Amino acid sequence: MSKPYKGFEPKWCLNKAPEKSYRSIFKWGDPEEYKVPKETLYKMLKSTFKLDDDYFSTYKENLGLEEVKDLPKTKLTDKQIKELEDIVGKENVSLNDYDRLSVSYGKTMYDLMRLRNKRIDSLCDVVVYPSFKEEIQKIIDFCYRENLPLYVYGGGSSVTLGVEPVKGGIELDMRKNFNKVIAFNEINHTITVQSGMSGPDLEHHLQHAVEEFKA
Repeated sequence: MSKPYKGFEPKWCLNKAPEKSYRSIFKWGDPEEYKVPKETLYKMLKSTFKLDDDYFSTYKENLGLEEVKDLPKTKLTDKQIKELEDIVGKENVSLNDYDRLSVSYGKTMYDLMRLRNKRIDSLCDVVVYPSFKEEIQKIIDFCYRENLPLYVYGGGSSVTLGVEPVKGGIELDMRKNFNKVIAFNEINHTITVQSGMSGPDLEHHLQHAVEEFKA
């Protein structure tokens, strides 16, 4: 947690983002936790951009609290969706608006500002949650045959615009099922995990790896 401000403190948005909202997509880490800028950084911003405390007393931008809905429909055919469901199971294929948007942006400031203002430049057509590498290979073959773009969403912390589906297509969300520990080397202290594992979960496994593999 940041130290308390000694002077004026801006009116930060510290409430938990509503479920299925734009803000919940670009919120980093634990949805219940917040870390505001240090007072020294705040003062530097004021000095650099010639602003005063009054400017920061009210919100100037959309906070992104609206529910994600009424987005463009998928361009995939029913036949294509059915084939994906046959590969990974119907429960692991989503056409839901929120699910599609939540993996269509990374975590750059550019991504954040677009989501805050409900600016949808790119949107995948479907989200697929693979569980095994064999399923991933079948999805790749499917995309090659159907000439469909394929993107991969791992931990979700991309700051390179690499997850943005600029041409629609399929987004693999690895977080749901592809998030397991594969191997742990107790001698050189290395751990091999699947690509959908989050940082906090990885830290938990690192702290308890020996006990887990002896169990």
